[in-house]
Amino acid sequence: MEEEHPVTGGSDEVKASDAASVPESRHAVQARRRAAHRRKTRRHLTVVLAVAVVGAGFAVTYALGVVPFHRAGVAPSATPHAVTAASGGSLTVNAASTTTAVVSNHNPAALGQAVTYTATVSVTAPGSWTPFASDTVTFKDGTTPITCGSGSQVYDGSSAATATCVVTYGALGSHAITAIFGGDPDDAPSTSPVLAQVVAPTAPGAPTTVTVVDNCVSALCSVTVSFTAPASTGGSPITSYTARCASSTGGATSTPDSGPGSPLTVPTTGADLTKNALYTCNVTATNAVGTGTPGTSASFIA
Repeated sequence: MEEEHPVTGGSDEVKASDAASVPESRHAVQARRRAAHRRKTRRHLTVVLAVAVVGAGFAVTYALGVVPFHRAGVAPSATPHAVTAASGGSLTVNAASTTTAVVSNHNPAALGQAVTYTATVSVTAPGSWTPFASDTVTFKDGTTPITCGSGSQVYDGSSAATATCVVTYGALGSHAITAIFGGDPDDAPSTSPVLAQVVAPTAPGAPTTVTVVDNCVSALCSVTVSFTAPASTGGSPITSYTARCASSTGGATSTPDSGPGSPLTVPTTGADLTKNALYTCNVTATNAVGTGTPGTSASFIA
């Protein structure tokens, strides 16, 4: 009887175990490499987005549009914000950095003079802001908070807002002034550089309550000028007062009289006041800094 033998090695049958030994075509290799590159690129983009850190107010541009990370009611956080984009990933938004500056409207200042300190806070790029209505600035002299006599230490919510503090000093000396912005949910705190404020002596104030007593006898004319010391010495002792009388109707100008206090006599000797002429007298005070302005005046007819 004739035996049947199976046919092997024919072109119509290929074993599965032999498929791996079939070499890839050049086009297949290139397609596989392009697919692998696309997968790698997506993974890399996701990693970059996951570690990105920006300040509040910074806008990040994706293929799907611009995503702002500063808007009312949304505070930055160390917790990553989810990014809805084809790339996936997340973004961490930190509080924007700020700088604070402080200036004085009188430096040096005189004793008893009101000094206004003005603080301005700016946000460092790329951040941007609109101050919160609750934003505050604390003013300090050295390490001691200043009790402001007046002014506003709260921002008004506009981008150009400032905070102010008004102080009146009753003693001479130097003061190390700083302004400290307390920060808010969007913006980091900051402290200004030190402002060296000086309260220095000045010329005295003006004497007040000037009165004149006419001492004219026949051709000899003089007057006694009395006055009240000025409210401020300027921070330096008053060394002398000077009384002067001048005519507005053509009379001779008198010799002034100087002395340590009230009263003074004009002129001290002689008869250099013109009889029947109208005179007006005033008094000035002098200290180590200089001579102050004349205060109230008094008039008389010689």
